[in-house]
Amino acid sequence: MIRSVFSLLTAVFLLGVPPVFAAAPPAPFFNGFETNIEGWDAFSPAFHPTRVPSGTNGVTSRTGAFHATAAQSNGSATNWGGYSATFPAGGFKTRVGVYLDPANCPANDTRFDWTSAINSTSGAHRRDFAFNAGCYTDTDATGSGPRFVFSASNNTGRGGSFPKNPGRDPFAITATGWYVLEHDFQDNGIGVLVATLSILDNSGNTLHSWPLSDPSDLIGVTVGGNRYGWFASQEFSSLAFDDSERTGELPCPEPDVTTDFRDVRRASNISVGPDLGGTGHTAMNFTGSAAAAGDTWITVYDETPGSPDQTNFTGSINLSADVLSHAYNNKKGAGLLALHDEAIGKKGLALIVYNSGNTDSLVLATLSQNGTLAVLKTVSLGSAINQDQWYRLSMDVAVTGLAVTVTGTVRRHMLPGNADSPLDTQVGGPLTFSGTLGTGSLAGVGDTGEVGIVASATGAVVDSSVANFSINSSSACTSPSVQ
Repeated sequence: MIRSVFSLLTAVFLLGVPPVFAAAPPAPFFNGFETNIEGWDAFSPAFHPTRVPSGTNGVTSRTGAFHATAAQSNGSATNWGGYSATFPAGGFKTRVGVYLDPANCPANDTRFDWTSAINSTSGAHRRDFAFNAGCYTDTDATGSGPRFVFSASNNTGRGGSFPKNPGRDPFAITATGWYVLEHDFQDNGIGVLVATLSILDNSGNTLHSWPLSDPSDLIGVTVGGNRYGWFASQEFSSLAFDDSERTGELPCPEPDVTTDFRDVRRASNISVGPDLGGTGHTAMNFTGSAAAAGDTWITVYDETPGSPDQTNFTGSINLSADVLSHAYNNKKGAGLLALHDEAIGKKGLALIVYNSGNTDSLVLATLSQNGTLAVLKTVSLGSAINQDQWYRLSMDVAVTGLAVTVTGTVRRHMLPGNADSPLDTQVGGPLTFSGTLGTGSLAGVGDTGEVGIVASATGAVVDSSVANFSINSSSACTSPSVQ
């Protein structure tokens, strides 16, 4: 039997916290802990994580300015926004980013388990699918010296699982950093559930996988939808995690820069082709010059670029893309666009990373239809942005009613000329901004709008390229890959 997963969470219900069921198929869920622990507060406080700012205990948040730490002993648990008794037609995934620091094992064989459970068609607990992890400093068949060792099973706890179990294909990790623990729940082609548990690096590359399946797990007969995610048997004093998500039935679009964008401003200077830095990537390229007053190039994601309809997203959303600036000459850059409305008098929010000699910067601004930027906040990056190098720009927009919080970050790629290489350190500090939509400095910005790519220049040739655009929305859809 799994170590007290069922009994402990049943006890939670007896304490007056009944399970909450989501619509079927379930809507997607995402929490990067930028504003709250929503979805992780469904059980009693003993199971709540602690939301902490980036840098706590020396850990830089995976994205944004905040992450969470799992409670010791009981661990922290989420209901993914609500339980479901219906298995989505296309299956679903759950993911969470976890920070591993093998060099600082508290003691040899310190463990945690991460389990994502499935319901029956009646909404009762059916089965757990668990990563069993331990931090080790000894020497054996799994390696030597400080390392995390993972395996996968349907049990947790010292009485029912063992990370080094040779029959469970153990896998060792020696490098400190963020990793993604992913559960992929699918039909195996004959109606039986198969859950594939995978460890991904921070760029989304699969490092190791374990498929788990039981012939009695018949989708629609004995198997329903999601149950909880839980850091069970959590023995670490502090276990950092971030970017928790469960996909819905419909994934977010994966925009193709060659076909899925509609140019809104300066279309004659926006094209698709080899990136301007000559690094060999196909990119959205922005050319042409801007005078001393400055100008902005705008292109938006559009599911049907040939139609006049806008493709809008409502509420909180995360965008990311890789940005490159070519040949420095004055101030220029490129970035991301959210909550953009093409109606007269409306505006959007633009996050732009500028290459400007020794005064590089990350800027959040409102953007009008005529390309005018009104700066809301600036973070100085010194001379950190180099020409013909790729940087990952991320924009988290958290909307609650009319309150909005925006977090922006810039990270280097380990291989500066390769936009598909793993991510390296964050450049400068995060940009954070909070305000009220529709009023004051945010007049004209609403809670619904388009997303897209922008470029900007002041007294310069813009010469910027953007690739690997990604959408992740907590309200409309959820991205099929964690970036």
